Amino acid sequence: MVVIKMENEKFYKNTKYAPQNKMVTRFIKMNVTTGKAIDLGCGAGRDTVYLIKNGWDVLAIDRVDTEKIIVNQLNQEEQKRFRFENKIRNNQLGSCKF
Repeated sequence: MVVIKMENEKFYKNTKYAPQNKMVTRFIKMNVTTGKAIDLGCGAGRDTVYLIKNGWDVLAIDRVDTEKIIVNQLNQEEQKRFRFENKIRNNQLGSCKF
């Protein structure tokens, strides 16, 4: 269990400021009307942060509680468009509300 936790921490630390996924960039460049998005397996939030900074409301979901990592990358106004759920374990995903 300690090894998994250390691997998770290393992954999140290494991806915290990584560029967003190229598909997310392409999507934003399509000038789609902003709305609500779900980032399932959001990790350190690289795609979540990018979407929010481009006007989207995002529900970010991950098995590890990375909410603070993501919140620290957002200003107060952007934080209003952010929700986090730590519910991927134990089939809890169905209880998320957006």
